[in-house]
Amino acid sequence: MLDAQRNPELQRIKSQLQELYRGLKTSILERVRRLSGLGPSLATVQFKLDTAGSREGDVVSSLEPIAARITSDKHWINSGNGGSSGLSQSVASLHLDSDIESKGLNPDPIETLAGKSVKDQGEDSRYEFPGDIIGVLKEHMLHREMKTWSSLQATLIRLQAQNYLVETDARFLLGFLKIVYLLGDLIHEYRLMPSNFINNMEIFNPNTLSKMVRYQIDILFSQWQGKFFDVPGSLMPQLEFLMTGRAVRHFHRSIKALGPEDQRDLVYVTLTTIMRNAARGYPGSSQAFSAIYQEFTRNGFTEEMNGISSAMIKAEPGRDPLGERRNFPIVHMIQSAINLFRNPSDVVGGKTERIEFQLVYYIIDFLDQYYHPIMRAMAPEIKNHSALFPTQLEFMHSYINFFRHRLEEERYHLRPENNNFRIIAHRAIREDALLDDWILKVSNAKIQHNDNPGSLMVINPNFDYWMGQVCWKCDALSRQCEKECHGFLDLEDVHG
Repeated sequence: MLDAQRNPELQRIKSQLQELYRGLKTSILERVRRLSGLGPSLATVQFKLDTAGSREGDVVSSLEPIAARITSDKHWINSGNGGSSGLSQSVASLHLDSDIESKGLNPDPIETLAGKSVKDQGEDSRYEFPGDIIGVLKEHMLHREMKTWSSLQATLIRLQAQNYLVETDARFLLGFLKIVYLLGDLIHEYRLMPSNFINNMEIFNPNTLSKMVRYQIDILFSQWQGKFFDVPGSLMPQLEFLMTGRAVRHFHRSIKALGPEDQRDLVYVTLTTIMRNAARGYPGSSQAFSAIYQEFTRNGFTEEMNGISSAMIKAEPGRDPLGERRNFPIVHMIQSAINLFRNPSDVVGGKTERIEFQLVYYIIDFLDQYYHPIMRAMAPEIKNHSALFPTQLEFMHSYINFFRHRLEEERYHLRPENNNFRIIAHRAIREDALLDDWILKVSNAKIQHNDNPGSLMVINPNFDYWMGQVCWKCDALSRQCEKECHGFLDLEDVHG
């Protein structure tokens, strides 16, 4: 729940959110009735009174999908005094109450030009508004709601631009960001406002969306510092997670609507934002990782990669596609990242080493996904057994994502198609000593999967998104403590 904590601006935001949702109730009801074929809409005004056999109960039940969509999130607004005026309860309790009925759902009979009441002409008499008039009517009826939305949207964008990250306000800021995007999706999906207004909503602009993903990460680091990698609301820098992960469900529709290049840029922003925050929280990074970090996060990195990709396409057949670019710092950085990934130390490390190794993997995964020709051109430069490289990437992808899904879905491990990392590990034991040695170093020295070097096939222990095993709240072994500790919670509902 949003707690404004006597902050005047946050209280104003909370009040505006409540006002907007109350204002949208009628529009939501009108839209559901029209989609369900149960009654009048702005497009068709039916001049008749409901009979005693009204299907009001059916209308309320038809609202359940919308109510479920919003009430599944725990960060809707309460009244701040223990009352029941939260947005989630408002949605769940939508009814054809008297104030809505008096606004047009049960109008009195209206006379036609012929002087007869519409009611006298038959119960199915309708008046059709032209399409252009409907837009004007909707804009006039929703003028206040549109103004409130614009104010809330501008406030969120301003807070992000100001990099407003006061730790005591972090829970509110995170909840506010999520509510704005969820309400925006609701308005977009059910066309609750005029189309031209919806199409120009700034929060769905790719550049603004990218900034808001960055802002969410910054808020989480502000609230949790180094525990960002432990909390259930953390983020993983992969497109699959950004489109399906629970912690970013408010962004799902917007991200899926992006083009391939914008999605690529969003993954890069997610990864570099995590890396920048982690660098401040973990100053003891290795020299090799620090060099990779400096090059990968510098301004203009993706532009240079795009330029190299374009030049490679134009390269003459039979010639080295990289050519003199092999001496570029950016290429040396990629080579260093590959070497760190392929040659992990067998010395058991701590949390910093575990996070560093995964960040290196995410860098390589990003480059392999979006700049595969460059990675392929560098394959001859990977010393010894470059054929293992694709298998190592496949193993890590399956390994990390298996435990990510298991965190979100308790019975995920029962699906046989999701155990590819275990199949690779079993095969390596029998057929590939080099791959087996690499898997053991990763799973035991870096991830510290368990104490038995040959036991990667078990699905315990319980990992978080970043393969940690310590509860974010009580520091006990993950999910071996109180249930309220390890339940998947929305972090704006949690006191740090």
